[in-house]
Amino acid sequence: MVFDRLRVRRLETRSRQLEGMVQERTRELEASREQLRVQATHDGLTGLLNHESILRALAAEVDRARREKRNLVLAIVDLDHFKWVNDRYGHLAGDEALSRFADAITATTRLYDHSGRFGARSLHWY
Repeated sequence: MVFDRLRVRRLETRSRQLEGMVQERTRELEASREQLRVQATHDGLTGLLNHESILRALAAEVDRARREKRNLVLAIVDLDHFKWVNDRYGHLAGDEALSRFADAITATTRLYDHSGRFGARSLHWY
């Protein structure tokens, strides 16, 4: 009887340990999944939404504006002569300029607004 109680106590202790390990591993997997989601949807340099994600957000906002019969404001900003910055000061300086511009955009937009980086891809609007 004493041995049975000791065995049960050890099994309960081991069960709690294993449950804790599973919970920790689950937290790690959830954090990894979130990190992968951000990598798949955001530009690595600027942290802004990437090309595909900003187009999806725009389509969703256009649909919402139509559905609610509301106006929609879209601003597209082109950094003129950016190639000159890279050529004159180097790509690291150009990357820093893009990063600082993205920080300024992020700091001045509302939490529910969207900002993204199109990059050098050509745009086709229908």
